[in-house]
Amino acid sequence: MKESRINGTHHPVEPEDSIRLTGLRIPAFHGVFDHERQQGQIFVVDVTVRLDLAEAGRTDRLDTTIDYGALAHRIHHLVSEERWNLIERVAERVAEMVLEDDLVARVEVTIHKPEAPIEADFADVAVTLVRYRPSLAAIALGSNRGDRSAHLLKALEGIKSLGRLMACSDVYETEPIGLTEQNAFFNAVVLVETRLAPAGLLDRLLQIEQDMGRQRTRRWGPRIIDLDLILHGSTILSGPSVEVPHPRYRQRRFVLQPLVEVWPNASDPDGTRIAELLDAVSDQVINKVEVSGWPVH
Repeated sequence: MKESRINGTHHPVEPEDSIRLTGLRIPAFHGVFDHERQQGQIFVVDVTVRLDLAEAGRTDRLDTTIDYGALAHRIHHLVSEERWNLIERVAERVAEMVLEDDLVARVEVTIHKPEAPIEADFADVAVTLVRYRPSLAAIALGSNRGDRSAHLLKALEGIKSLGRLMACSDVYETEPIGLTEQNAFFNAVVLVETRLAPAGLLDRLLQIEQDMGRQRTRRWGPRIIDLDLILHGSTILSGPSVEVPHPRYRQRRFVLQPLVEVWPNASDPDGTRIAELLDAVSDQVINKVEVSGWPVH
């Protein structure tokens, strides 16, 4: 993956190269009205595919890039043969199909419906969405208020909506850090496969916290639930609202121990194996606990 330098730090970024296929006109039968499904209309599809084209530029080989003729044919077949109510669904299915190609890192799809049944003078109506290749993300959970077990289980249900749950660590009880005059924490790490970008995933985690009653009134204070994005593939981001990897996970056994359980071969984006980071904090005390209903796998 390419890197950019921001504030002296290397940051992996998505490929800047792209292939654009625009103005693909397709007669189809999508819509919520009977006449749309019976008479049909023209839909126009634009697709921008992000991928690394360096090898194709060096070797001049078709198998190192996307065959845009074949891509156009596949999109035409999908859009013309299926029938959906919403162009949002059409765009989603096109994106899913494009991402089936392992070369694709990101796709932007726009579906135009210029003949939409709108009682107004308009030029076009369109939906645009952006989707990414699935990435593995490690999420740390913690709770030290009320029924800690119940809070972890409820948060896990919310996390399941963010992607495919791949693994859950054991649960560990750990003493608080920073503000020590509070209850011990229950901590765990789960691994999910998600199409959400880091910022979007973090937003969803914050929403789960908010829905569960989390109030950020005191730094290091007790909390019903704490959800941290630890790793998102090999991504490195450093900004005011998103920082990946989590800036303090390397010093915390209560994160590293369960992280190794769910992602044994994982490495920090700087190349350091997580198991090596764990060895460096082996003197920190954590205790495994049993939580009824917690799906360790």
